[in-house]
Amino acid sequence: LIEIMYWPTLNMITWGFLNSYLFEHGQQTLPLPLGLLLGATMLWDVMLRGQVGVIMGLLEEIWSRNFTNLFVSPISPSEFLSAAMIYSLLRGIVSVLPAFILAMVFFNYSIFSLGLPLFGFMLVLMMCGWWGGILLCAMTIRFGQSVEWLVCMLAFTMTPFVGVYYPLSIM
Repeated sequence: LIEIMYWPTLNMITWGFLNSYLFEHGQQTLPLPLGLLLGATMLWDVMLRGQVGVIMGLLEEIWSRNFTNLFVSPISPSEFLSAAMIYSLLRGIVSVLPAFILAMVFFNYSIFSLGLPLFGFMLVLMMCGWWGGILLCAMTIRFGQSVEWLVCMLAFTMTPFVGVYYPLSIM
């Protein structure tokens, strides 16, 4: 449990202190709403946890040399993916919820103040992560373990092009 909570919490603390510094010391030159970077980081972690949750199930099967056993088991690919999505949803909740709570404690910032639309937005982010995880699963099955490096980099490669930390109009 500590491993899956570590990175979202570390990201929240790092970006939270940077956001606090910019808000306190750059008020005259940089109009930065309080919580912009912090909220973006926490919501992007939802997508990242969805992606990692889907692909890690397949990678663990490959690493343990158990991948061929999946083909002879009575489980269908849709059942495998459904289980991976449910697993990633639960893993995502367990990993980002402590970061959300610590943001309220450390920085007096509650992402839940966005209201009910937040849950729909988080579900869309999770589904985007599932899409990325399924794409990575397909690439891993097709090209083998040589694409493992892409597993860790896909979300970070997408970050500049989806406007996580700044509006797309800047590009």
